[in-house]
Amino acid sequence: MARKVRILVVDPDPMTLERLNLLAPHAQTTVARTGLAALSHFPEQSFDLALISARLPDMSGVALCAALALLQPDLRRILLSDGDDFDDINDSLDRLGISGVLLRPLAAEGVREELSMFAA
Repeated sequence: MARKVRILVVDPDPMTLERLNLLAPHAQTTVARTGLAALSHFPEQSFDLALISARLPDMSGVALCAALALLQPDLRRILLSDGDDFDDINDSLDRLGISGVLLRPLAAEGVREELSMFAA
């Protein structure tokens, strides 16, 4: 039996988690509403994928991606964007090794594509 993909969702919007649960019901999902809450899961836990809001109440999603890269370098980090912050995010993709950007609302195709990378 294949192990579940471990996803860290960092987003203050509960709709993101609801949408993700519909699109990836077999994933093991951990939720954090702030960047600091997300950081508190390390180093005790490790994840396969982090879906991170570009805008968090306590820090930017880009700053959180940079911190997570130090804590778990192999973590695939995806920023969630409403589209209006895409230029700022785009400048950080290569520099910080951010794997990509998904636009909200989360589309089934984008989530499934990310999860397919972890298929056994």
